[in-house]
Amino acid sequence: MSSPKKEFEFILQEDLQYADGTGGFAKAKKMLLRAPSTKQKKYSIKLRQGFMQAVKSNVDTFSKSKNTAKTSSSHEEMKGEEILGLMLMSDVDMVGFCDTFKDLLIDGCCLVDGKIVLTLSLYEGLSDEETSRLMGEYIANFLIPSLMKQQKES
Repeated sequence: MSSPKKEFEFILQEDLQYADGTGGFAKAKKMLLRAPSTKQKKYSIKLRQGFMQAVKSNVDTFSKSKNTAKTSSSHEEMKGEEILGLMLMSDVDMVGFCDTFKDLLIDGCCLVDGKIVLTLSLYEGLSDEETSRLMGEYIANFLIPSLMKQQKES
């Protein structure tokens, strides 16, 4: 297995307008997502724990997905929307989970257009659909690979 990613480029479905620092505005088309560091550990632990609770409460669904991936010739990984579906079918407090995710992003794990740290007001400018996609892809690209690496090492 390859080492977990350090960064991931997330393409926005809708442009995000932000102040460009010169008195004008720019429209972001992408975000650079970063893997959590020690600075964000309190958030990443809560998110990993929530994801693992979702897996535990949906063992049958997760097992079928895992078996399908094993028998698939392409060996596809779970996608963001599948992860979010798994989370929503669980007994995980999704409101708290979403708040923790937001806090993680605005603590430096997300750069708008790869250069501006995501702020609360910028985050609130994203649509619900966009934040859901963002969460699913973040979990798929950073949290799951980290959990799998830990599991393999133990």
